Amino acid sequence: MKQTTTISKYLKTGIVHLVVGIIAMNILYSATTNTYMSRWDLYTNYLIVFAFYVHSLWLLPLLTIQGKTKKYLILTLISFFILTYTLVWLEAMESSELVTTVDGKPLSADYFFFQIQWLVFGLLTGLAFFVPFSLCSSLYHVLLMNKSQRKTLASFKYSEVVANGIIVLSVVLFTLVSANNMRTAGVQNALQVTLFFCIFYFNVFVLVPALLSNRRVLSYIGLNLLSIVVILLGTKLIYELPFEKVLPFSRNFNVLMIIAFVIFLSAFVYAYVRLKFKANERLFDLKLTAKESELQLLKSQVNPHFLFNTLNTLYATSLKEQAPKTAQSITKLGSLIRYMQNDIHKELIPLQKEVDYLNDYIEIQKLRLAIEPEIITTFENIDAQMMSPGLFIPLVENAFKYGIHPTEKSTIHIRIQCSDRQITFECENNYDPNQKVHAMNEGFGIGIQNVQKRLKLVYPEKHTFDIDKSATRFVVKLTLDLT
Repeated sequence: MKQTTTISKYLKTGIVHLVVGIIAMNILYSATTNTYMSRWDLYTNYLIVFAFYVHSLWLLPLLTIQGKTKKYLILTLISFFILTYTLVWLEAMESSELVTTVDGKPLSADYFFFQIQWLVFGLLTGLAFFVPFSLCSSLYHVLLMNKSQRKTLASFKYSEVVANGIIVLSVVLFTLVSANNMRTAGVQNALQVTLFFCIFYFNVFVLVPALLSNRRVLSYIGLNLLSIVVILLGTKLIYELPFEKVLPFSRNFNVLMIIAFVIFLSAFVYAYVRLKFKANERLFDLKLTAKESELQLLKSQVNPHFLFNTLNTLYATSLKEQAPKTAQSITKLGSLIRYMQNDIHKELIPLQKEVDYLNDYIEIQKLRLAIEPEIITTFENIDAQMMSPGLFIPLVENAFKYGIHPTEKSTIHIRIQCSDRQITFECENNYDPNQKVHAMNEGFGIGIQNVQKRLKLVYPEKHTFDIDKSATRFVVKLTLDLT
């Protein structure tokens, strides 16, 4: 099986190399057989093909496989300048053969190469050329990568930013250098394209997410109408057009409306797909976090049979020694452990069982404190409801951890109220920001953040979680929607 996979991998790689090689050879063959192409143009084609293979097979692996981002950027930047100005020099060599002075003497390549406009235009042309060049090179490199390497590349944090930056830069530079007059028409075209991109990304990152999440359709339509006005006024200012040239029924107006429609439609599709990917990624992270928490809990568990047998022995011993309070505490501890062993992994449990667990936890906490706190519990209509287990105890544990003063009497108020459609939990405790945390490492250790992550997983869009912290009080309120 492994040998078959290896053969398949080499076959795929060989096909990719063959296809790209055929394309490269076709380009070079066409350049060689073209009678209208000078030897300098032929050298240019050979140099570009060579640079393509260097970037694809040597430079890109530094970034994607070895993770040497700094080295890749430095070497790519050096290679870019070498390639760009080598091509400019070849162009200068060709020009020196075609242009002579008034007295018929040939001009040297230096004459053309060292002119400022040649150096600047060559750099801009190189930038405009490098973007599609790097995209083709990257596609070739990605096709050669194995599955795990492609997954690692897809998880790169800034991949979306890099891809969008390359596309924007390539289009803007292309419009700049492709105009007949780069100083006027080229700058105007580049400014208008930049305006179109601003409208596009404003839709992608602001308007469409607001529409999809809040259903504010009228606001979305109104802001897009405002965007059309911005496009019309921007075009008028950039090209210094009279108002009648951008008013309805004019040729410019019709063209701009088509462009605006394409911008809005493509932005909506891109934003929708992007939000779907983000939602799936968040769901995967939540599930992964839940699995990791469950794994950590399993790792921390003691053999349950040994633990229950030990507790039974201690219970019998405490009764024999006439220590009923100790026996009662051991019973509650056994209930806690049984809950963690059996109930915590269930999808839903009766709310009454969760409340029983909270009561046992509170009683054990009272035993271990030097000054017994005042614990006020209010439980209403808890008999008929079901809930996901383990959501309340971390919040109560948090109250004991941060709200119990070691030398003064503390108060914790816990309220659970139920209706047919809702469970409301509220925990209020003393709070002193200057107090050292008591028993920091004891208990579940899950924390409020993990509770919030679990809520997103088991009660998505069906819960509210609020924290109210003042100078002396800390209140957590959790509402679960059961509909």
